[in-house]
Amino acid sequence: MEKGNLYIMLAAVLYSAQPILVKLAYGEVPGFLMFSLRFFGMLFIFLPLAFHFKRQVWSEIRQWKKFVFPALFVLGAVCFFTVGIYYTRNATLTALLIKTNSVFIPLMTAALFVEERRVLFSKRFLAGVALAGVGVLGVITGGGPLSITFSIGVVLVLVSQFSWSLYSVSIKRLIRRKNRLVVLCFIFPLAFLFSVPFAAYDIAVNALSINPLFLPIPIASGIIVGAANLFQFKAIESKGLIVTNAFSLTTPLMTGLMGFAVFGEMLSLTQLAFAAILISGAYFIIKCKCDIRAID
Repeated sequence: MEKGNLYIMLAAVLYSAQPILVKLAYGEVPGFLMFSLRFFGMLFIFLPLAFHFKRQVWSEIRQWKKFVFPALFVLGAVCFFTVGIYYTRNATLTALLIKTNSVFIPLMTAALFVEERRVLFSKRFLAGVALAGVGVLGVITGGGPLSITFSIGVVLVLVSQFSWSLYSVSIKRLIRRKNRLVVLCFIFPLAFLFSVPFAAYDIAVNALSINPLFLPIPIASGIIVGAANLFQFKAIESKGLIVTNAFSLTTPLMTGLMGFAVFGEMLSLTQLAFAAILISGAYFIIKCKCDIRAID
């Protein structure tokens, strides 16, 4: 198999496993401690990477403050995502809601960067936003009456994607003239440090509800996220942005298969139909963004 195709598949599979791993530890590891341990797991990827790029990292270390806001945004994204799954209790639906970042990211990018604003006037982009919006509403409401707990979870997951979009936009300028992997070597360790007080709170307040046997799960989740970032980076280098982003739309399908195998999760036929609409809308938006970059 060609290396580029292998990188794409590995990245997609590893990203798809995230909602499953979080749900596996549901009820055994409190939410704040969970997302802090996920960042701790990422250190096993990004600290060795920082050593590999030590010259570039050292040249940037005096300017570490410029990485603070991206670290806070990604901290918020992982926090709301992790706690959101605790409320939705549905890994497959959560994986579908994640695709709303295909709407948030271009909107924020266009608002902040003049050169990106052409995307807002693209018919393909507007059609994609409309389809994605209809798809999200259908996926959320197509499973029957909404409980308060489930509704809170949906809101938290959507907020997590809004925060992830802020993170994506905030690092846009940082990576224009820098190695993206070097930037990540600062952001994720900083995010871990910022998460420590939340973990300390959970340990102090919820110590009796922590099952030590499940602590390796969020750590493994963090390691997998770090590895997925590396594979995605290599995939973009090898296959380009269009192919990599397009294949990433298969992640909800993979999560659905894993969710069915592990938890017996199933979406209703109505939700499946709207899921297809959501994925189609995300694809239109991604293709639109990539076409405009190709022109540039």
